[in-house]
Amino acid sequence: MNTAIKSKNAVWIGAICCLAYAGCYTGRNILSAVMPQLTELEIFSESALGTMGSALLLCYGIGQLINGFLGNIIDAKFMVPLGLAVPGIMIIIFPFCSSHILGIIGWGACGFFCSMLWGPMSKVIGENTERKTGRILITLMTAASVIGTLITYLLALLGSSVSNYVIPFTISGGLLIIIAVIYYVLSIRMEKNGMLKSNIVQRHQKSEYDLKKLFINVGFFSMIMVTLLYGIIRNAVSFWIPTFISQNFSVSSQAAAAISTILPLTNILGTFVTMYFARIAKYREKLMCMLLFAFSSIMFIVVYLCKTNFAPLSISSLFLASAAMTGACNMIFSIYVLHFTDTGLLSGITGFFDFTSYISASGASLLFPVILKSSGWNAVSATWTAVTVLGTGFSLLAMKTDKAHMLD
Repeated sequence: MNTAIKSKNAVWIGAICCLAYAGCYTGRNILSAVMPQLTELEIFSESALGTMGSALLLCYGIGQLINGFLGNIIDAKFMVPLGLAVPGIMIIIFPFCSSHILGIIGWGACGFFCSMLWGPMSKVIGENTERKTGRILITLMTAASVIGTLITYLLALLGSSVSNYVIPFTISGGLLIIIAVIYYVLSIRMEKNGMLKSNIVQRHQKSEYDLKKLFINVGFFSMIMVTLLYGIIRNAVSFWIPTFISQNFSVSSQAAAAISTILPLTNILGTFVTMYFARIAKYREKLMCMLLFAFSSIMFIVVYLCKTNFAPLSISSLFLASAAMTGACNMIFSIYVLHFTDTGLLSGITGFFDFTSYISASGASLLFPVILKSSGWNAVSATWTAVTVLGTGFSLLAMKTDKAHMLD
């Protein structure tokens, strides 16, 4: 296959994967974005919404583990549309649900179905593109997830502006259903044209290691801990950011939504800036993770010291910390997990790491309201600082012990 054809195929593969992943995040984050308005209107209590968010993250994490391994054997053209259409329908229905119990069940189900995307699509990219191209496409998928989050904040701002919280959920759910259809149709067409193949990787000879030696070691465990800790910041903290802005600085839900629209833009910048420095660092992803966690620690210390004062400085530091953790996420999935491409287990390994990040985020999302209720937002920001300090330490340990790069 000549270079021009490979490039054309990569563009189409990247386009459908990025579109699907942006849609996924539009649906997955809509509850967080509209949460200040829901609490302001007393539609649901803060505690009930926090539990819904935790159920979403928990089931998303568990689903990543299950669907990641299923993605090794089931074609992405079936899993991805299902993972978009079902949440789309449930999100449209949610505003008409008056029971917080049903809300918890519904958002848990949304989380599980949304988890059908990342592992299978990573496998599609890893198996149908060259390593350098795959790294670029997965970076673009990370950026697409941030764009999806931006859309949720814009929808929340629209809902607050017209005093109608139903509109954001309706538009978000509708987008997911439309994208599900587009992905399915384009996948079939690309397969017929020979642009896309499934299950084409056979286990490479040099990856025939004893699984205990490959996965049961200090280095691999350290990378799991790095993923667990960045997951708390990138997912759980991000879920609470609009509410933090609204409550800590006593601003309206509309103002909080407007300010929050800056966060995704910051995260996109963080993704590409991180990849730029990763290239300078010769793609040493563990070194980059250590630097990003250290930077986030400094930013959270600033948030802690600001307390309820100096809102611009505090919010800017919070956004920069989030951007750094988005960059850390990209280091894991655009560089680290691709070391395992030739094992034939890429979807499962990717799903496992995403599972780790969301399980920790789910637990943290339950813990934050408890800390908030007993000690206030300053104690919560101190917890965020402690998490990033730990992340710095485990990244350093991974630098010294992890051997995944030897699979290349």
